[in-house]
Amino acid sequence: MDIMVRAPIETVQTILRRAFLSSGFRMTLSSPYGGKAEKQAPHTEDPSKAPAVSFSVDFEVLRLEGISVVRLHKKDSTKAPAASDAHGDGKQFSQLIEVLSGWFNQHGCLQGILWL
Repeated sequence: MDIMVRAPIETVQTILRRAFLSSGFRMTLSSPYGGKAEKQAPHTEDPSKAPAVSFSVDFEVLRLEGISVVRLHKKDSTKAPAASDAHGDGKQFSQLIEVLSGWFNQHGCLQGILWL
C-alpha cells in the first residue's frame, strides 16, 4: 500500500512519527527513508489467556519528482500459531492506513492512496 504525499522528507518523518505514536506504535528509523513501526499488545497476567500479540509494519519513503511515496509493508503478527488471525491483521493494517492518510491530509500534503 502506498500513500503519496507532497512534502519534504523531514515533514514526512515528523507526520509519520506523530501518527504512529497517536496509534500506540513505536517507530524506529533505520535510515532517513525507512524504518519500522511496532505496536505491542498489553500483556496479561492470566496464564489461561492467549499470549500478547504485536503488530508491526516496515515502511519506506520513496522520493520521486516532487512527490514522496510512503510504502507500508505489513509484517506477520507475533502470536501463538493456533491464535493466527489474518483478518485481524488486515483490519489493523486498514486502520493504520486510515490514520496515516488522515494525518497527511490534515497537514495538506496528501496526494492520494494506491492500493497495490
